[in-house]
Amino acid sequence: LAERHDGQVLSALRAGETDPVKLTRVLHIEECVASLDHLFSELLDLSRLETGTVHAAMADVRLDEVFDEVSRNFRMLAESRGLRLIVRKTDAWVRADRTMLTRILNNLVSNALRHTPPGGRVEVDVRAIDDDAVLTVRDTGDGIPADDLPRVFDRYQRHADSGGSGLGLAIVRSLVEAHGGTVTAE
Repeated sequence: LAERHDGQVLSALRAGETDPVKLTRVLHIEECVASLDHLFSELLDLSRLETGTVHAAMADVRLDEVFDEVSRNFRMLAESRGLRLIVRKTDAWVRADRTMLTRILNNLVSNALRHTPPGGRVEVDVRAIDDDAVLTVRDTGDGIPADDLPRVFDRYQRHADSGGSGLGLAIVRSLVEAHGGTVTAE
């Protein structure tokens, strides 16, 4: 078993197990392994971005297609948490790396959903300012203390009860900077 992938080992441990206590322990181990895998993946991504080994493959991107994908990714999660996810339709096109842009919005929307209480809403939209497209993810959560705003996109900055790794917004900043842009929080 030692040479098999972690998921296969855990599946083998779970297979045929009927003892509820043992099954609960195996399921908890599976969650921990998945969480560590996600953390290592985020660290690797951030390292690649910060060392410049990943570059944006710029192309003309129909923003509404990215918005639709983000909406599909999070609509059910938002509804299950008693939240409204509002993704405004647009006919805008942007020059961006589509995969990176999708990840930026996914990270921002995921963060907003995590910090918005039931009954609230998360909105995604775009507006043009001069020749730039300004993408906005807005939520009705409690907000970020003013003293923390300058550090919100730094590594390991996270809300105490968020359950996140503290890397998602740092990845957002690195992805935005790979596009030559800036990201702010208010």
